[in-house]
Formats: sequence, structure tokens, C-alpha cells
Amino acid sequence: THKGENYKNIELLIEPQLRFAEYRKNCRIFQHKDIKEIISEVLSEHSVAFSFELTKSYPKYTYKVQYEESDLEFVRRLLSEEGLSFCFTH
Repeated sequence: THKGENYKNIELLIEPQLRFAEYRKNCRIFQHKDIKEIISEVLSEHSVAFSFELTKSYPKYTYKVQYEESDLEFVRRLLSEEGLSFCFTH
């Protein structure tokens, strides 16, 4: 980093779109939906591009509650409860 008349410091932070799901907390109930439907709904609200690579189907929940969790925390919890995870491809 150089300082002086002809130089400026610039800090650039690059994050995935999913990061914005961490900033919104929500309280809501999802009824009669499976994990794919719930996660699709939550992530689409943040314009996150994603795909599922599941080897089996998952049953619909009677209900699933998001209470005072960020949307990202909620998605992580749902995945964890089913023994699933996510990854990024570049």
C-alpha cells in the first residue's frame, strides 16, 4: 500500500449473494412443505442461485418454524437436521 498524492487505498470485499441471508431475521411457519420447498422459498427471497443434488426424496413437514433466526441460520439448521450441507462452486 502506497500513500501520497497519487495513490489511494481501496478495500474491496467480495462475498457470495448468500451472505445477505444472514442479515434478515424472521419469524414464520412453513406448513406441508419439504426441505427443498422451504429452502427454495427462503433463498429465492435473496436472489441466490442454487441447485439441489439430493440422492433421495424428503417427506413434507407438518410444520417447520423459523423463530428469530436469520434466514441463513434457518437454512443451515434445516440442512443440519437432515444430515445435509451446502457448498459453493466457482
